[in-house]
Amino acid sequence: MQSAPARKLDLALQRNLLTLQEKAGAGAPLNLLLGLKNTSAETEKRQLQEKGLILRSVIGTAATAIAPAHKIPEISQFVFIERIELSSHLQPKGKRD
Repeated sequence: MQSAPARKLDLALQRNLLTLQEKAGAGAPLNLLLGLKNTSAETEKRQLQEKGLILRSVIGTAATAIAPAHKIPEISQFVFIERIELSSHLQPKGKRD
């Protein structure tokens, strides 16, 4: 049975974290999507930043961020975090002909 913080991590993120641990890449930055319980307050944003997370944008209860892989288990322990998913960095689309 997974702990409550581990249940917050989506399966793709869990697999990625295991792979990075095996390859000594635990410090690698990962693009993340965060599901928050409420609209993020400044104190909550500061707590996340103190753990090494860089918030890119926050819209309502959803946020995009970058965090070192080894910090994600700690970040998942915050009660105001409901879900953490692996995200891909969006690339601009090329010109359409």
